[in-house]
Amino acid sequence: MNDSSKASGPGLIRKAANFGKAVVKHVADGGKHVTDEVYLARLSVCANCPSLDPQKLRCKERTCGCRLKTKARWRSESCPLQKWPAV
Repeated sequence: MNDSSKASGPGLIRKAANFGKAVVKHVADGGKHVTDEVYLARLSVCANCPSLDPQKLRCKERTCGCRLKTKARWRSESCPLQKWPAV
């Protein structure tokens, strides 16, 4: 991946595919959410990450591209850079 595509994150189709996988895992996990404490800790880690798009609050990693307000809340999800695990 070149620097300009990394700067903007994955394209729309890749984001949709990645989010679809996340939805399947979330549904398989019973739609469970993490506690508010875990959620805020995850967002705090993301706030200091160079892969964060701060305007859109999205992860710019090719294997992600998700809205962090959604992904960080789901128990089944983890950071693509292993900065926070699924619970």
